[in-house]
Amino acid sequence: VKATTQAPNWNAQVATGRQRSDPQELQTFGSGQKVIKLQNRSILEGSVTVFINNSKVQNGKEYTINYSEGEITFTTPPQQTDYVKIIYEYTNPIEDFIPALSRKNFIGAQFNWQETGNSLTKYQQNQGAETLWPLQAQTSTTNTSPP
Repeated sequence: VKATTQAPNWNAQVATGRQRSDPQELQTFGSGQKVIKLQNRSILEGSVTVFINNSKVQNGKEYTINYSEGEITFTTPPQQTDYVKIIYEYTNPIEDFIPALSRKNFIGAQFNWQETGNSLTKYQQNQGAETLWPLQAQTSTTNTSPP
């Protein structure tokens, strides 16, 4: 989530978010079966990339995904000589209800103020699942001409 505000001599931005998950990778050889079951369920939509013999294949054309079950179904099953690589991200639905289990959270803020050619910028950033306020603050003053 990002919020921005602007006035004639100042502007500010605030952003916050949460890491979806760490990318997972499955590498295997085909087995002649149409379905490959991933190691996780609750796959994030749009996060799956499939390669057969190091060539990217198309979702919806050469395979389909059951996101809730974590299954890839191929239109033509990969054979034993086919190298299959699948990269994906998943989520744990419990994390939505218990924030302490969630991935890294981040928040950042930026404030710019200009007065007669002087500019003050203050930036704060934080990472950590349990931290509520930024740990670092950097302040710099520069002499710039107004835009």
